[in-house]
Amino acid sequence: MRALRPTITNVGTPKAGLLGGCAAWLTGVPHRCYTLRGLRFETSTGVRRRILAFAERMACYFAHRIICVSQSLREKAIVYGLASPERTVVFGAGSSNGVDASRFEPTPERTKLAAELRFGLGIPPQAPVLGFVGRLTRDKGIPS
Repeated sequence: MRALRPTITNVGTPKAGLLGGCAAWLTGVPHRCYTLRGLRFETSTGVRRRILAFAERMACYFAHRIICVSQSLREKAIVYGLASPERTVVFGAGSSNGVDASRFEPTPERTKLAAELRFGLGIPPQAPVLGFVGRLTRDKGIPS
């Protein structure tokens, strides 16, 4: 950091936030951001929870601005005392990567493909279908 002398840094996990945020703070990076994508400590207990909460708190401390990926996450960060409302921001309606919703609009081709997939998987035409994107781990709320 000292050799590169960046004007801005952005870190995005508790570990990177702790280590990278501390390094940026120590070397005087003028604009330090932390992207908060979730609160891993919420699904932990005991010492592990305390360590993860400490890392999150320090990552927020080292940052000038905490970018939250949703309004609900921003509210939780404030309630947990990780950051003040003035230092947090949610871009647009949220999401760290953005989604072009038009990619998922029903078209005749997609409707036909969905019907074929349902039939092939034995799913009745009117049955609801839910999806999940994420790591299948306890910290995502999926018991092992």
